[in-house]
Amino acid sequence: MTDSQILDVRETPLEDWLELLRKPPRGKIFIRNMFPSDTHRQEWLRTAHLRSDDEVKLLLRHFLISTGSNPADALDAQILISLLNDKRKSSEDLSEHERRLIDHVRSEGRYPVWEGVGWIIDLLPQHPRQALNVTDAFLYAYYDRVTDNYLSGLFDAQAIIRARYIESSHTSDQATRVLLGLDWRELEWLCAVVFEDMGFEVLVTARGNDDGADVLAKDHTLGKKGLVVIQSKKWNDSNPVGKGEVRELVGTIDQHKATKGVLVTTGRYEKGALKVADDDPRIELLNRQQILMLLNEHCGADWFTRVDRLISSVKLTP
Repeated sequence: MTDSQILDVRETPLEDWLELLRKPPRGKIFIRNMFPSDTHRQEWLRTAHLRSDDEVKLLLRHFLISTGSNPADALDAQILISLLNDKRKSSEDLSEHERRLIDHVRSEGRYPVWEGVGWIIDLLPQHPRQALNVTDAFLYAYYDRVTDNYLSGLFDAQAIIRARYIESSHTSDQATRVLLGLDWRELEWLCAVVFEDMGFEVLVTARGNDDGADVLAKDHTLGKKGLVVIQSKKWNDSNPVGKGEVRELVGTIDQHKATKGVLVTTGRYEKGALKVADDDPRIELLNRQQILMLLNEHCGADWFTRVDRLISSVKLTP
């Protein structure tokens, strides 16, 4: 049996390294659970919008920790068993990870130590924010247990998800056309969809009985309870939102005793409007690019292909 050969891929061109991932050579070991270098990472993220879905998933499968075990787990398990045998640690104080270490030894390696997070690929492309949240939760639980390479791989996976499914420009033209093609009521419903995914209880107000608020979003979280009033403007760049409209939002905030007001436009804002918002921390202004970013983050980068289904979840709510 021949020994495996280690390939140093830190200077390997990105496309050549990707080809190694697609067709790993037998008997060769190389960095595959993270980008080999900052140069590889930066080049790939810069061209994320040009990459195929198959390549994105290939990288995520390698970077996201999978269900299984590694050689270091056996050593950790033996140290843990020694602590238990010497009464320096109680079995009642074992974490779930430590229990899996014990089961791994007792099963002679058949029981996996790590419960992987590769399944979050199934959340994409429609739920990138939830995919990031799952990865964050895994990092919170095991930050001090995973090796530096695996830790870097998880951070690289998050960067890929952001670049491809939230910040990506490869669908921006289509998304913009759909957004601008919505009527004023559909825009209100779509704003409600975004805030509902953020965890708010939303209500799209009846026209003529809205007291200046198109959408009311309530946060029932302890310590963050409050009401957000949302106004949407189906305007274009040639008709920017001015300071008068922002001041109207201030009046709406006061009228509803809200904690915050959000103004959304499919166009842009005048400098005077931005100045009024800067002077009042209760006001947030979202322009076309910002609302597109939020739609990608909370509804998926392909939201525009499902826009009617998305707004129906709010539109048809009794």
